[in-house]
Amino acid sequence: MRSMRIAFAALTVLLATATPAVAAPTGGSGGPLTDRTFLTSDVAGYTAQHHLYAAGLDDSRPVGLLVYVDGTGEYGFENPSASYSLGGVNGVVAVAKRHNMILLTPSSPNRSCECWERGDPTGYSDHLAALIESVYGQYDIDRDRVWLGGYSTGAQLMTRFLFPRHPELMTGGGTIVIGGGGAPVVTADTFPEALKAGMHMHWDTGELDTDTNGSAPGGLNALNGPYGAKVGEAWYADRGFQTSHSYPAGVGHARNGQFGTIIDGVLGQHAGQVGGSGPVAGPEAWEHTVTPTRVGVTVSAFAPLNTTRTTLRVSAAPFGSQTGFYNYRTTSGDVLPLSITSSLAPNTSYHYQLETGTDRTVVGSGTFRTLP
Repeated sequence: MRSMRIAFAALTVLLATATPAVAAPTGGSGGPLTDRTFLTSDVAGYTAQHHLYAAGLDDSRPVGLLVYVDGTGEYGFENPSASYSLGGVNGVVAVAKRHNMILLTPSSPNRSCECWERGDPTGYSDHLAALIESVYGQYDIDRDRVWLGGYSTGAQLMTRFLFPRHPELMTGGGTIVIGGGGAPVVTADTFPEALKAGMHMHWDTGELDTDTNGSAPGGLNALNGPYGAKVGEAWYADRGFQTSHSYPAGVGHARNGQFGTIIDGVLGQHAGQVGGSGPVAGPEAWEHTVTPTRVGVTVSAFAPLNTTRTTLRVSAAPFGSQTGFYNYRTTSGDVLPLSITSSLAPNTSYHYQLETGTDRTVVGSGTFRTLP
């Protein structure tokens, strides 16, 4: 397998020198345009879970792929509706959709630490590469719009293992690594000049992420350490990649709630416009995401300024006079998560409404199905 990869990379170099770079669609088909969580993959010698978000994409325009890998402990993966990383209008799921990208979020095969850089990181990267290839087989993804993102151990996976070992996964796009992202520790395959020209690599690590004990407000030495962001960026820049970085002042390793915003900013600058459309806009009033659990649901909506009251109403039957289950809060000009944490039945279809004000003006509605 390794020799085949090297041969493919060498062939790509020859082709890059002979012909100009063109878009490289994967040609996949048959994948449902739905959001699916806690799927199981058994590829390349390892079994692990992953989330795949594809609902609401416009397949008449180029579809990209964002791969986002969580940090040690994988809190964001285990809690996909939480605004910590994936959930909410400014979460990674919503950001991927705004950029017309499928989102793949894998969990590590290493369940002892729920991390990627310990144990068999090269094997784990081969597992993820095979998982990405399986997504390519399900959807027609433009390899020029493939972005690899990760936080902490996920950042290390991307720049130290996955990308240098499997550059054939993409012909353009880039990487967005947060809280780390060192230089490769595997033998890096040949990087085609066309790939270097078509990629952008970005590092975002807090300026206080420099100590080794992880205590607030410091970090895990992810900025200046031997596997830190500065070393990683320098290594790739020396080899001709386009790079950039951000070292936010007063910030340590913890980046709770910031991941989607960081990724959105980099994609907005470097991912380009999608199929001739205008710049990607931020969330519109009452734009929302729906994340069901086995016995509940969370709807995260962007409540515009001067909102006085927002109600989530859920019913097993189409809405009429019945009240069903409901939850209400008041938030103005920000993301509002509304959750029903119990009371619903597993594997059951429900109707939902978002209502605002005491007169129950409906601002959003739809259906969802709880998990089995």
